[in-house]
Formats: sequence, C-alpha cells, structure tokens
Amino acid sequence: MGSEMIHSGGCHCRRVRWQVEAPASVVAWICNCSNCSMRGSTAFVVPAAKFKLEAGAEESITTYTFGTHTAKHTFCKVCGITSFYTQRDNPGEVAVTVACVDPGTVAHVEYRRFDGRNWDALIQLLRDHETEAETPVVSGKAWPKSKAAPRLNAAPKSAKDFHASSTSGATAKPSREERKNQRTARGTALTDQITRAMGSDDVVHSGGCHCRRVRWRVEAPASVVAWICNCSDCSMRGNTHFVVPAAKFRLDAGAEESLTTYTFGTHTAKHTFCKVCGITSFYTPRSNPDGVAVTVACVDPGTMEHVEYRRADGRNWEAWFASSNIAGFSEAAAAE
Repeated sequence: MGSEMIHSGGCHCRRVRWQVEAPASVVAWICNCSNCSMRGSTAFVVPAAKFKLEAGAEESITTYTFGTHTAKHTFCKVCGITSFYTQRDNPGEVAVTVACVDPGTVAHVEYRRFDGRNWDALIQLLRDHETEAETPVVSGKAWPKSKAAPRLNAAPKSAKDFHASSTSGATAKPSREERKNQRTARGTALTDQITRAMGSDDVVHSGGCHCRRVRWRVEAPASVVAWICNCSDCSMRGNTHFVVPAAKFRLDAGAEESLTTYTFGTHTAKHTFCKVCGITSFYTPRSNPDGVAVTVACVDPGTMEHVEYRRADGRNWEAWFASSNIAGFSEAAAAE
C-alpha cells in the first residue's frame, strides 16, 4: 500500500481534531449493519498506536455502545459527527471516517463492502480460512475467492459508481449545451414527479435513531427520491435523505428530550441528532426550510418500496439549488 504519511482531520465544528499515520492510498469499508447504515460511516482502519487525538478533543467526545459493547461509536457532542470510532472486529485499532480527513493527503480510496448484518457468520468464515493467503483481506485476515462468501465484495471503483442512479448510462461526456438541456429536462420531469407523488396515496413510515430514544412518523409515498449531498457537513455525516413537508412529519412523545441541533454558515439548516447515539435520523435542510429531510436508512423496514438516488451539489449550493427544483418537494404539498 506504499509508505505512510500523516493525515489530519476531525469533526465538522473542529472541536474534535486528530492525526493519523496511514498510506496515501487506503481501503475503506462500507458496512451495512444497523448502526453504520444510519451513521453513514465509511472508514479505513489503522492500529491505535498510529492515531492521536489533539489536546482538548476528548472534552467534546461522547461514546455510544450497544449489543456486545465492543464497538465504541464516538461522536462530537456539538456537531454529531463520527470522525473515528473503534470497531467490533478491530477493538485494538481505530476506524477513521474517510470524509473527515482533511483534503490533500489521501490520493486514492478503494471502497469495499462489509456485511455487518451477518457479522457472526462473516467473522466465522474469516476464521475458518485465516490460514489462506488469498485476498481480499479484512482485519489482517484473508478468505479465499469462492462462492462461500458472496456478501463481502469489492465495491465499485469509485463512490460515484456506487451511488450512480439507475437512470444514468451515457458514457460519452456531453457538451455544455447538452448538459444545460439535460438539467432543464430533469427539472421539468422532477416537477411532474412531485405533482404525481403529492396526488398519490401516502404511506405512513415510522423510524428514528439507533438507540430508539428519537422516534417519528412521516407521511410519504412508498417510492421516494433521496438526495446524496457532497457539502462539508453531509459528506461527514454520510446523510442520504428524502424531503417531505413539515406538516407530514411528527415526532413521537418524548423524542425532543434526546435531540440536539447543530448549525453553521447561514444557520438555515438545522442538523438535529440524538444526544445518546449521535444518529441524524432527520433534519431541516437549507433547501427546504419549510420541510423535513428524512434519513433513508433510519426508516423502519417494510414500507419503503423504492428509492431513486440523486446527487445534490452542496459544494456549489446556489447554482445547484437554482436548477434542482428540490424546493418543490415541500412547497408543492404545502400549497394543497
């Protein structure tokens, strides 16, 4: 993997800062367990001795555990970001969130999937084959390339491929005029889709955070459009959400007691997260101050039939917002 170097990073509000010694090219794991799915965590693993918190960072850190209590899910108590944590399968090492590393030192990231939903079976498989020399490697152990372990596969070569919408397919790079026409067409189609969705029968979805202290219900179609935002906060938070009018979202009794809110910049967006587990199961987005953004992974199973993933260019927010029509997902229903 090449020689190692010093990477710096931390949470969004910068109260938690650290340095880590790792190669410029790393292998990052996308875990599908209940906690990592909600947290949106994609991390690479290093020995604990190669990770160092900066002075004063511990004062802003809180830790959440569950199940075997081996994994230590640390997050900033101010902004709610999990910039690092200790995994169940690597209790002597540190998992570093890729999106929380400062720009400029990570040259390449290879994304792989980890089947945390079937953790015990996967770890047993690794132990059964730990003497094998073939790759891929997990936590220093290897399993042979066979059909016995179909759930642990190398992810697509890039995050763009991983999140690509099923509607994409063109390989030739379009011209500037073609891209403009495509954006206009998508905007028109999106407006039509909003109109159809608001006229259809909504489903009552339930959901909440991981520790279940924050619970809610939301009225929305069984098929939704979810946004993957690349802004500094959403990237760290790993948040993928669909938007509904505020009137269609209701917190369960007592949930507010476990919520805290983080704001920055224009302070229009309200990034709410659970004080206990750190999960952002919903928030108020800057694009829809009259609506609620619901985290897809925090919806209880059984009511969501289809999710269409789209990209939100939060790094260039003004230009993206003007052409996205995302505001219609809350305003159209509010006008009914």
